[in-house]
Amino acid sequence: MESGRFKVFKHLNDWFEEFRLYHRKDGRVNKEGDDLMSATRYAVMMLRFARTNIPPRRRSYRTYDNMLVLAGGCPREGGVTAETPKQKFLARRQIREQSDAL
Repeated sequence: MESGRFKVFKHLNDWFEEFRLYHRKDGRVNKEGDDLMSATRYAVMMLRFARTNIPPRRRSYRTYDNMLVLAGGCPREGGVTAETPKQKFLARRQIREQSDAL
């Protein structure tokens, strides 16, 4: 808490009251009325085992009939289309070369 990495909401009065009463007797933690402190300690210690199940982000492409459309426009209007990863790579390279030539 002193480093600012652990934060407790101000409205949790029971937690703060128990925190103020939390003390040591003869070098050992006094185990009376420390339910919230024990739960907090347990939660902090278990953070090292925490995992997130956030799925990887999918890349979004502008699509036209399930084909990647590059260079602005649909295939009927002269835009470049690519279906395989190699075709996408080559189409991007072609667009880059054209823009560098200008």
